[in-house]
Amino acid sequence: METVSLVLPDDHPLVQLGFRGKLRLVHGVQVRVAGVSRRPRHRRRLPPTKRRALVLMAFGFGPVELAERLDLCLERAEALHEELTRKLGLDRIARQVRSAILAGMVTPIGPQPPEIPNRQHPSSDLSRPTGEGASMIDEDLVRVFFPDALAASRGDRGWQIVLNSAARPRTIGEGTTEREAWADASLHLWEDEWFRPILVQLRTMWSEQPGQA
Repeated sequence: METVSLVLPDDHPLVQLGFRGKLRLVHGVQVRVAGVSRRPRHRRRLPPTKRRALVLMAFGFGPVELAERLDLCLERAEALHEELTRKLGLDRIARQVRSAILAGMVTPIGPQPPEIPNRQHPSSDLSRPTGEGASMIDEDLVRVFFPDALAASRGDRGWQIVLNSAARPRTIGEGTTEREAWADASLHLWEDEWFRPILVQLRTMWSEQPGQA
């Protein structure tokens, strides 16, 4: 599980919190099954280069870093990264981990690690509008940080979200409709490393107790 969690360092801090410090050995795990023969069993292992690549991938390194650290050409590193991801089903497991987080099935355990950058906006999150009126969630999230944010129509050019501060107005979101403009503003907040951890907590509160968020 740590391999899975560390392959996703940019996905969600809860993954790191949930599995950090578990299963440090990523290149040789022997499973014992009750009721089977005690005779030695052949255990398949990855070649040394692939084992080293897997360890690097477990700590979040991509093809470029693999090429540099393993002294490989970029094409070979990309092929190796793709092969290990496909062979171990990391993409499928990653989707399951994301679903578990969004469903609230994974909760933090252990001490809080250092802040982990998360530069990828979740592909499915509660702040995205899902129907008429759902954009209020986006609007509320933005107004938590910018109470003076206003939606302004630009006629044929759509809508924009403007911070109507005394210093100077600033646009933080744009869209063809007002709802899309608020959604665009909330996406900009997700891309900011300072706002993101707070937004994660707000989304959790909103899903559990909308009136209290």
